[in-house]
Amino acid sequence: HEAAENYLDKFSKIISDENLSPEQIYNADEIALYWHYVPRKALTMADERAPTGFKDARHRLTILMCANAAGTHKMKLAVIGKSKCPRCLKGVHNLPVHYYANKKGWVN
Repeated sequence: HEAAENYLDKFSKIISDENLSPEQIYNADEIALYWHYVPRKALTMADERAPTGFKDARHRLTILMCANAAGTHKMKLAVIGKSKCPRCLKGVHNLPVHYYANKKGWVN
């Protein structure tokens, strides 16, 4: 808690020293999207255990989002998958996102 408050003070000082406006301050965050994943608790009753015999699927996309503090400029989403040319995108030439490939589907 104390470290967060100290950071807010330092960040506020940087903004005032550099005379930055909310349009000049950007924030980026990433999120992992899994599919073919068996939920652990949703398919069981209170007295049952989680489903057994299922191996966790490793189908994953990472989505990177970025926008400025004022909300006036939102960057196009960056989607990182494992395959350079996924079959589902075969023949698709215009995507509403930027698609990149990485062996693990992570942001490097």
